[in-house]
Amino acid sequence: VDTTYPDKKSILMYITSLFQVLPQQVSIEAIQEVEMLPRPPKVTKEEHFQLHHQMHYSQ
Repeated sequence: VDTTYPDKKSILMYITSLFQVLPQQVSIEAIQEVEMLPRPPKVTKEEHFQLHHQMHYSQ
C-alpha cells in the first residue's frame, strides 16, 4: 500500500496479509519477555532539536 491515499480494498488486502504471517496465539510468557526487553532512553524535544541541529549543520 505504497500510495498517498490507498483504497479500501488495498488496505484490507494489506491487513489480511499481516494476519496470515503473524503467530496465531501469543502466550503470556512471550508478552512478558517482550516487556522485559531494554528500551532506548527517551529523548526530550530539546535534545532532539540539538541532535538534529548538530547533524544538519556539522556537514
